[in-house]
Amino acid sequence: MDKFKSKEIYDIFMQGAFINKSTMQGDRLVPNPLFDELANEYSREQYSALYQAIGYELIQLGDSFFVNRIGEVGQSGEVAMKIMALFDLLHRAMTFMSCRYLQITEFSLGIEWATLQQYNQNEEFQKILQAVGLKDSFTREIEKILFTRNLALKNHRERLVLSDAGIALSTHFLKSVEVVE
Repeated sequence: MDKFKSKEIYDIFMQGAFINKSTMQGDRLVPNPLFDELANEYSREQYSALYQAIGYELIQLGDSFFVNRIGEVGQSGEVAMKIMALFDLLHRAMTFMSCRYLQITEFSLGIEWATLQQYNQNEEFQKILQAVGLKDSFTREIEKILFTRNLALKNHRERLVLSDAGIALSTHFLKSVEVVE
């Protein structure tokens, strides 16, 4: 276990953020050394034991890691609901724009930020945001929640792209919607 990386990992997790397999460096994605530290079989056991000892569970979701407080459902369920609402609105916006899902999952593509900002005034979007306790505009909530938690980012072209964790959660969300419909 690398003591410098472990402190950085801890800081990220305590902010409620994910650690992705890839990280942005300029105009490309590169391997994330923090993900590699957690993905290593030997060190993962150490990190799992460490986080369990302080009341957290280390979880891998696709090509990302995060922690959940053991036995606590309330606040994490509320955050998950807000994240899923933002994914729902993002997918609705993509439908209105006739975008394919690949556009937000491929780093070189993405969705123009200015185009997403047009939905800030959408009445339906505002009602959904308010229903889950989000008070700011659509794009401001994306910045506050999805960007802060490393679920999405703006690429070098100022376009929204999902991170590894965002792709995993969004895919899970889309599958759950298909089952319900």
